[in-house]
Order: sequence, then C-alpha cells, then structure tokens
Amino acid sequence: MDGAVAGQRADLHACHELMRGGSKTFFAASLVLPSRVRAPAAALYAFCRVADDAIDETEDRVGALADLQLRLDAVYAGTPRPFVADRALAFVVQRCQIPRLLPDALLEGFAWDAAGRRYETIEDVHDYGARVAGAVGAMMALVMETRSADALARACELGVAMQLTNIARDVGEDARHGRLYLPRQWLREAGVDSDAWLADPVFNAGVAHVVQRLLREADALYRRAECGVAALPRDCAPRGGRPHPGCPVQHRGCRPPVGQPGARSTHRAEAALRSRRARHCRRSDRGCADVRRHSPEHCSTSRS
Repeated sequence: MDGAVAGQRADLHACHELMRGGSKTFFAASLVLPSRVRAPAAALYAFCRVADDAIDETEDRVGALADLQLRLDAVYAGTPRPFVADRALAFVVQRCQIPRLLPDALLEGFAWDAAGRRYETIEDVHDYGARVAGAVGAMMALVMETRSADALARACELGVAMQLTNIARDVGEDARHGRLYLPRQWLREAGVDSDAWLADPVFNAGVAHVVQRLLREADALYRRAECGVAALPRDCAPRGGRPHPGCPVQHRGCRPPVGQPGARSTHRAEAALRSRRARHCRRSDRGCADVRRHSPEHCSTSRS
C-alpha cells in the first residue's frame, strides 16, 4: 500500500476513534452511513471538535482563533500542520471540494462566542446558527456528494434547526456561564428582563414561552429541510419514503420537550428536558446526528 494512502487511512481512523469517544449520537449515526461518507464525516467532526476545544481551553481566545485561521490556511494550501485532524481535513476538502468560506463561517461563529455577542432578534440567532451549524450541514452535504444550491440551502437550514434545538436544551447551562442565545426581543415580549434573568437564571413561564417559540421556529426549519432529503445520493437517501437512519433530519425526533413553566430553576427544568429527550431517543431506532457548529451564498435562513 502506498505510504500516503496508508497515512490518510490512519488519520481517518484516528478521527473515527475521536468521534467514538466524543459524541455517542454522531458516532451511532455514522455507523449507518456508507463508508465513503463515514470517514470524511469523521474528519469534519474531528476538526470541529479540535477547534472548539482549542477555543474553550484557553483564556486567549483571540489568539486561538488566529491560530485556527493559520491552520486552515495550511489545510487549503495542501500543507497541513502535523496534526491528525488537520491532515484528515486537508484530504477531505480536496476530495470533496469544500469551499474555504464554509469553515471560515464556522470560525466566525466561534469568534462571536468569544466576543460575547448579544442576540437581539431571531434573525440574529439565525445568523449565529448559520455559522456554527449551517456551515457544517453544508459541508456534510458536500461530503455526501450533493452539490445543488437548493440541497445545500436545505442542509444549512437543517443545521440551524439543530442549533436552535440545542439552544433550547442548554438554556440553563448557558445562563450559568453568562451566555444567552434566546432572542432578547422575544424575552422582553414575554416580560423577561434579559440581564436581570442572567444574574439569577430561574426558569419561569416567560422563559418557557420563549423556549417553546424557539422550538416552533426549529420545527419550521426541520420541515423545510426534509424537502432536501430527496436530493441525497441513493446510498444516503430515504428508505421506504422515510429518512435514512443516519440522516441528521432524524435529530428532530429527539427535540427536547419543554418543562413545566412552574419549574423552580433552570437546573431542574434542564434535567427534565434531558431526561425526556433521552426517552424520546431510546424509543426511536433512528440515528441522531449532532455535528454542531453558512455559506452566505447558499445558507439563507431568513423568512420572506
């Protein structure tokens, strides 16, 4: 076996093992994907995970982001740094012709997090989701060899829908870290002072209303995204008229129901959400993909 090919296989295998230990749901979903998709999907996951960790594990987030940009420069120049995730990503972007603007959009979303950006409107939240999740949806579609503009737009919408679901699930955890991704305009309309609530994040009827509203927004995007499933290649396409078990649209079946408005705290409500979400997933034999984290050309999620 050629040494370069052996090295690529070793790198992709290492990414697969990273995925196995880092995301049980994404790993489970990947097992039902064709092998031609499974390996490059693992490489995408690995770089997203490594990038996320590089930012989360340092106080110098600006420096970490600058370094990640340099790593992407090297990946797209075909001279990746000697890291497994970088070498694997270089192979995937060349093989699947992934445009640089997609991983750049992902890093821009990370930069928004590092800057503590405020999300005033639902459109602002859509813009964030398009970067940290829609970009990944588009890259996954390209890995599946789906390149039509309409299909890529639906993939972006699916990524944003999943991000909105994650935001709804993690309201309490984010608030305890001083982060708020719920639209502040919606919170005001529900009678919630965003800054005061962040200082004492107690789950209440107003927050519950906004979370429900966000999940309805996600459901609308899930319905739109389902239209793009038919554009997938046959080995990634629906079986019997239903989504392929590995298709990320199945994540919709694991949407977290909202706890009762009377819950005493975000911690208690979040525990209820996680428990009920787990039960929904166990009842399903479908794989649920959770690759997180827009292409300005293909990923419009604005409503007319």
